[in-house]
Amino acid sequence: MEDVLVRRLKAKKDSLAVTQLQLLKFRSVSGTAPIFVFEGVTDRRVWGQWIFRADHNLKYEPYVCDGKREARKISKVLKRLVGNAGQFRIFVDRDFDDLDGFEAKEYCFYTDRYSIENYLVSGDLIERILRDDFGCGGKPALRQTIADQLAIDFKAFIELMAQINCRLYVAKKCNISRVAILPKGLNEVIDIDFSAVTPKNYRLEVQVDLYREPSFMAAKYLEAEFGQLDGTIRYRGKFVAQFLTKWFEGLFSRFRDNRTPFSENADINARNPEINIALLASRSDMPEGLHAFLDAI
Repeated sequence: MEDVLVRRLKAKKDSLAVTQLQLLKFRSVSGTAPIFVFEGVTDRRVWGQWIFRADHNLKYEPYVCDGKREARKISKVLKRLVGNAGQFRIFVDRDFDDLDGFEAKEYCFYTDRYSIENYLVSGDLIERILRDDFGCGGKPALRQTIADQLAIDFKAFIELMAQINCRLYVAKKCNISRVAILPKGLNEVIDIDFSAVTPKNYRLEVQVDLYREPSFMAAKYLEAEFGQLDGTIRYRGKFVAQFLTKWFEGLFSRFRDNRTPFSENADINARNPEINIALLASRSDMPEGLHAFLDAI
């Protein structure tokens, strides 16, 4: 009888019952430490860095799911786990929808910025990359000059990406599914280089392709709402990560080819740093409230 039940549950791959069965099975083999649920592998690595920095004595077992949709489903399962829900915690990106659709919210924590990638652009973090990865140690004035240029270029990037982010925001709030986002990549809409961020001509409806268009009134209302967001921390994080990668590649090529405007250029032995967001998380800002959330476990 038990085998029949298990087979029936497995046949319903998208059901809450199957998710509950998977969680309980994971719980049965993972010991007594709390189980922390993450959206994906990269999220597990980044949150792992932050959690260790917040409380290096905290022991837990990571459960990696397939995106925020599955994390939302797990939150609904926790409502069923009477007496066991407290053994789980869910960590997700804020995105444009916060914790909409989540249940058992007392066990859920989300970033105060759009996503994990939005914590990578900060003065302290850039300072460390330049000092440790670009060999700019002992040259604080040069590091400040480069950091100032990054701030200028990032501001330009955010302004140029506002239209695309706005369309994504409206689609999310109207529950409109996307066909594709930048199907051929960021290069189709913008050129990114050190001290040069320039737009390209593109059709917004092609780069953010939706299954249907929002109503005129809904779009206007949501566009005004979107205008209140701070783009530096509330725009799509994957765009931010791509910007950083391309910008640092441009900086590196100038150091390598002796093409920078800096008088100290010849003294720099630069190497191309890998923009690994999990590694950068060991130095980045952390989400507000994380310490308190972990202390309550």
